Amino acid sequence: MIIFDAAMKKANTREEKLFILDEKLKRSVMNFMNIHSRFLFEQRFYKERNEGIVSANRLNQLMEESINEAYAGSLEQPSIYSWVWTPHYYITQSPFYNFPYTFGIYLH
Repeated sequence: MIIFDAAMKKANTREEKLFILDEKLKRSVMNFMNIHSRFLFEQRFYKERNEGIVSANRLNQLMEESINEAYAGSLEQPSIYSWVWTPHYYITQSPFYNFPYTFGIYLH
């Protein structure tokens, strides 16, 4: 966000400013909604994993519930398979890897 703020100050045209603003908004959504959904998913996953194996179908359900909550139901087709291709979930030494982004984005 510091870089976006600096870029906005140096932007010369309306188009440049709109592009920078669009990028800043997209990243804000990513950090406050997408990463929040990942945190919710991990919370739910670890709770269920304590009881035993969690099936792929159940992981899809947990992801869908988490995305729907974080995005307040605003997505028509949430990416319920994102648990498959998100490498952060497989870093077992660092659970909740994404969570610090949600509070670190605007600390500048």
